[in-house]
Amino acid sequence: LSTVDGDLDTRLLSKLLKEDVVFRVLEEIEVNPYWSNGFFVQNHALLSWIARRSLALLQSSKRASSLTAVMPYHAGDVTFLSFALKYTQSIVTRLVVNNAYEPIARAIVPELSIETLPGFAPNRHPEQSSHPKVDWEYFDDIKSRLPDEFLTYLRLSRDCNATRFHFIDHYAFALGRHFLQAEDFLSRNLPSTHRKSRHHNGHKSVLIHFDAGWPLKIYPYEKQQELIDLLKSSGFSVSVLLGKRRHLSGCEVHVFETLNKLTELMNKHDLVIGMDSFPAHWSTFVLGIPTITLFGSTNPDNSHGLIANGAATLENGMECRPCGAREKCPVYGLHYCRNFSSPQQVADAASEMISRGGRVDDVPNVDAREVVFADHEARPDFVDNEFYSVPTALVGTRLFLIRLTAAHRVGYALECVGRLSGRFAVELKRRGGMAALQKAVSYLRERFRPAR
Repeated sequence: LSTVDGDLDTRLLSKLLKEDVVFRVLEEIEVNPYWSNGFFVQNHALLSWIARRSLALLQSSKRASSLTAVMPYHAGDVTFLSFALKYTQSIVTRLVVNNAYEPIARAIVPELSIETLPGFAPNRHPEQSSHPKVDWEYFDDIKSRLPDEFLTYLRLSRDCNATRFHFIDHYAFALGRHFLQAEDFLSRNLPSTHRKSRHHNGHKSVLIHFDAGWPLKIYPYEKQQELIDLLKSSGFSVSVLLGKRRHLSGCEVHVFETLNKLTELMNKHDLVIGMDSFPAHWSTFVLGIPTITLFGSTNPDNSHGLIANGAATLENGMECRPCGAREKCPVYGLHYCRNFSSPQQVADAASEMISRGGRVDDVPNVDAREVVFADHEARPDFVDNEFYSVPTALVGTRLFLIRLTAAHRVGYALECVGRLSGRFAVELKRRGGMAALQKAVSYLRERFRPAR
C-alpha cells in the first residue's frame, strides 16, 4: 500500500481482494498534519510509485505469488533485513541490494536470489557528503533497473527512534511475522553463534572500530587515543579499523578492503569494540565474537547486539537520546554525543567481558547526570530534521509537565503548546515569520477544532 493515497490504496485492495473496498475519511480522528501520517514525507512518491506499479501488474492479470524486496542501503540495514528474511516465512523470493552489500546478503541468506544495483551506495561516496540524496531521489535513479515484479520497499519508512523494537523485528513484522508477546521477537530467538574467548597465557587482543554513518554516532575523537592507551595498560593488544581519523598511536591499523578480509581480521581478535555501525553488527550477529557496542545519539533498543551471544551495550542512558540529530548536539552544541561512556568505563567493560569468557551479563550504565567528558552549559538548539517537531531540549520538560497534570485535557493542551513552539521555531528558522505563523494557525485549527 502507498500509505499516503487513500484512493490509490482502495483501488489496489479492491483488485487484490477481488471485491469492492470502501474508502472513508474518519473526520473524528485527529492527525497532526506535520507528521504526515507518520511516514517520511520524502517517501511519499516512492511508496505511491510502488503501489501504482502493483495495481498495474494486477490489472494485467499477473499473480502476486512472490515479492521482490528492495533494500538499497546500508550495510547494517542489509544485515538486519537478511536475518529477518532468513528466519521469517514470507513470499519474498528475491532481494535487491547495492552491489557493495551483495556479499553480506549472500553470506546470511544464500537461499534467496540476490540481484545488485550498480554504482556507489547512497551517501557513501565523498562527493555526496555535501549533497546527500533522500530515499526517493536515489530510488528514482534505480527504479528502471528493478525487476518487473511485485516490489516491497523494506528500508524503514517511518521514524523508528521512538520505538523499542529491534530493526530485525521491524523488518520481520513487515514480512508478515506476528508478535503477540515479547518472547516472540525474532531478535530474541536467533540461534547463538557465540565464539568463546580465544586468548591464552594472559594475552588478549581487541579490534576497535570508531567510525559510523554520521558524526554523533562516532566516539569523540579526543577520547579515542585515551581508550587505546587504557586498553593497552589493561593488557590488551589493540588493533583499529581505520575510519575518518588516521592519526592513532600504540595500535595496529587496518583498512577495510573486502568482507572476507574483515572477517579474517575479526576472527584473529578476542574482542570487538564498535559503534552502532556495520562492523559491530557483523561481529556479534554473524561471527559470534564477544562484542561491545558503544551508543551515542541512537537507541540501543533498535540495534543492540545478539543477546544469545552475550553482546554488551554501553551508553549513559541520557533522556535526550535518541535525538535525531546527526551533525551537532542540539542541547550542548557539541559535535560529539555526551551519551557515550567514558574511556575508563569502556576499558573496564572490556576487561570484565574477557574475564567472563566473552560474556557480560549486566554492565551497569552510568548515571545520566554524570559529566563524562567536559562540562558544557546546555545551549538548546533545534534539531535540523523535518521529522522532529519538538526541540530536544524541551522534550523532558514537556513530558514532566504533562505527567504532573491531573486533568487530561489540560495535559493535552500543554502537549500541543510544546509541539507548537517547537514547530514554530523550526519554521521561523527555515521559511520566515509569515510562513511560520500560517503553519501555527493551521496547526491550532486542526488540533482544537470542535468534535463533529
